[in-house]
Amino acid sequence: MSDNPDHLRALFADDWDIVRARCRTATEAVLNKDYLDVERLYSGAPARPGPPGPEELPVLGGRPVPYPDHQLPPFVVLTPPQVAAAAAYLATVSFDALWQAGREDLTKLYGQPYDASEVRDHFAGCHSELRAFYARAADEGRAVVKWLLV
Repeated sequence: MSDNPDHLRALFADDWDIVRARCRTATEAVLNKDYLDVERLYSGAPARPGPPGPEELPVLGGRPVPYPDHQLPPFVVLTPPQVAAAAAYLATVSFDALWQAGREDLTKLYGQPYDASEVRDHFAGCHSELRAFYARAADEGRAVVKWLLV
């Protein structure tokens, strides 16, 4: 995987129709603006210092590749072994257990007009999408590039 930021940015240059098609085949995943909330679901708390555990790999984990002018956030690259670790974590972790641990905080974040079942369904969908995405990437021995835009 190239560390050239221009090469990495080109990976994110497609229009939304192409991105949606790749999401349907689990070759791409998009978490939109709530990626920090999905991270909170997996880690049980806001991101913490120290080396990442497998629960931190799916969303925030990886090696940062800074954008040259620092006007944009860095890219984050997961190596194929890290992708495999993320896939193994997602394949074995119980969404229900994650939800039980984070339900109160995550439901408060979304508040009205959403009820707890709508918030749960949203996170269950994110979890399912990430599980499929990482499983496919691991099966194919691929690296993963993330761009954590706000």
